Amino acid sequence: GWLMLAKGAGSTARSVGRARELEPGHRRDGIALALLGLAVVVAASSWFDAARPVGGWIDTFLRVLIGASVALVPIALAVLGVGLMRSEPDPESRPRLILGTSMIVLPALGLWHLTSGSPLEAIARQHAAGFVGFAIGGPLSDGLTAWIAAPLLFLGVLFGLLLVTGTTIREVPSTVRAMFSTRWRGEDDP
Repeated sequence: GWLMLAKGAGSTARSVGRARELEPGHRRDGIALALLGLAVVVAASSWFDAARPVGGWIDTFLRVLIGASVALVPIALAVLGVGLMRSEPDPESRPRLILGTSMIVLPALGLWHLTSGSPLEAIARQHAAGFVGFAIGGPLSDGLTAWIAAPLLFLGVLFGLLLVTGTTIREVPSTVRAMFSTRWRGEDDP
């Protein structure tokens, strides 16, 4: 019996290892569907107080980690999942997108912590930006005051937006001008 159990466990482990042999499109779709499933579970647990008891654990963990911003997690996961399904893989831009997203989320949580009154108690942080917001916004506001920390965190969010969009500061004026221009390109009359 033990040999059969060991053989079954071994073949299962080896078959999971062969998942890398799947076509990249199928792997990407699997990740996207997993993100959509996770979005449903997080939405059920944080928005509707459902999916008990596992949903309660997930909600508590996320509230301790990122506080009240847990309400935005299902939307972000769904957007990411749909984006993965609709786009082609671009390995060259992946590090820029990951770093840019991190540079948006982390300073934004720090700002959320500051605008929530910089709570020190763990229970109060669950209604602010959680431990992450406390860890980012707290030391900055303690060491530099909130009046200096807030602009620094805002600059961090702006840098993240530049990374995600792939735009440099030098390109911003021409990009904004092109976005809000009413003239047709190449013609003199609007």
